[in-house]
Order: sequence, then C-alpha cells, then structure tokens
Amino acid sequence: MNARKRKVIQVALQLFLERGYVQTSIQDIIEHAEISKGTFYNYFSSKDDCLIAIIEIGREQTMVKRNELLLGKQRCDVQVLIQQIVVGIQLNYNQSLLPLLENVFQYGNQALKAALRNYHLREIKWLATRLVDVYGTKIKPVKYDVTMMLFGSLQSFQKMWRAVTQEPFHVEGALHFLFSQLDNMMPHLHEGFMTDEINSYMAQYIASEPIEKGDILQDLQELVPLAQKVSTESYELTAFLLDELRKSEPNITIIRAILPSFSGSFATTPYTEEAIAITSALWRYLEEVYS
Repeated sequence: MNARKRKVIQVALQLFLERGYVQTSIQDIIEHAEISKGTFYNYFSSKDDCLIAIIEIGREQTMVKRNELLLGKQRCDVQVLIQQIVVGIQLNYNQSLLPLLENVFQYGNQALKAALRNYHLREIKWLATRLVDVYGTKIKPVKYDVTMMLFGSLQSFQKMWRAVTQEPFHVEGALHFLFSQLDNMMPHLHEGFMTDEINSYMAQYIASEPIEKGDILQDLQELVPLAQKVSTESYELTAFLLDELRKSEPNITIIRAILPSFSGSFATTPYTEEAIAITSALWRYLEEVYS
C-alpha cells in the first residue's frame, strides 16, 4: 500500500468518525485527502470499498496481535484466549471502529452489510476454533453454540454496564467470570441448540480463505527494496523471511519467533500496513500448514 492510498484511508476514517459514514461523501474524502477523483477511484470502487479496506486493515492488526500472544504459550491456556479476545476489543475501540460499524450496519446497503456480516462471522469462526483448543475436540459438535453463548453474554454485560455506570467496562473481568461458568458447564454439555443451523449458515457465508505460499513470497520480494529505505533491521528481517520461506523445509520456530520483530521494525513507517498484511498472512499460512 503506497503512502497516498494510506493517507486516503486515514482521512476517510477520520471523516467517518467525525461526520458519520452516511454524511461523508466521496467528494469530502477527495478534498480532505487532497487528491483527484481519478486517484480515489484508482484505489477504491466506492465509499463502501474504502470502508471495507479500513475494516480489513483492522482485522489484520488484530490477528497479528492475537498470534503474538500465543508465542511460547499453550493453545489450551484459557488465560491466553482471554487476552486475545481483550486485545481485539481494545484495538477496535482504540480505532473507534466498533461504533462506526454499528452505525454503518443500520444504514449501509446490502453489499456493505454483507461485508460486515462476513467480518463478524470470521470473528465467530476464530473464537469457535480457539474454544476447541481450550476445551478439546469433544466440544467440536457444539463449538458454535458455545461461541454464541460467550459472545451474547459478553455483549449483554457490556450493555448493562453502560446503562448503570460511567466507568469503563472491565472486559477482562467479565471474561474471567464467563469462562469460570463455561468450565462448570462443559462436562454437562452434550448437545447444541442450533448446531446444524449454525454450521449451515457459516458454510453459506464464510468462504474458505486459502493462503498461497507464492503470494507471500511475492509480497516479501516486493517489500525488500522498500525495507532497505527503512532500516538495516527491517531489510535483514525481510530478507531472512524471504530466504527461509523459499526453503522446502523452513524453520517454522524461527519464523514465528521473529514475526513480531519484523512487523515492529516497520512501525510508524510508510510501509506499516504492508508489513502487517504480510505478518497476518504468514501467521495464517503457518497455522494452516504446520499446526
């Protein structure tokens, strides 16, 4: 992602938050980003497409942080899962994405609503998979039912909290309470309420997201000359990942260990989003191929 496109995205997000998504026009974005209409349409087919790019960047950042929390930890550790859920919520709040998405879902067109639904369902799929990591394969048949219970309870607590107090919602405390209840309930949960219906719905609306090694290699190759402009560390880490991933048997342990340093070395640079996108893709690739 070049610097100009990144600026357009940042300007658009700021305008969406200040004025509201519906009230912000493409012309507003063009004027504030100081670009031509042709430049905008070179990057995005519509205002909706611009918002979807914002959402995808947020999702990639969240997945990178979540995977970093797993480094050196057991996937069955419920405390790690709690921290992963918390960091996702915090990132969305820090970027003010949650209020924006709630507003857009009420007024957006069908295409945008479909994109937001897909984003939400991918979050559900991620949590369902992680719940199986924590509680074991025995809960696979009811993983989505349990996910709905956890999500629904957390949202209800949050709404009630906002209604009765001005204090910030203690997400981690609520999750500790909810998981303590799940611990007690799991041995007695043998049948789901909407298992078949949820599985069918997820299969209908969540497309598989295969990650091709060749695509990651190409992205790393394109980043190498840009990394040289950033720092010696950025260049060396990018070159190392490229060389290691080209091997028939790459050292997965080392790749996982240096990914946080790789993405961190591009922080606050013009190539932050490129590094985050590559890091996110690499985590997904390692998850699919080597887990």
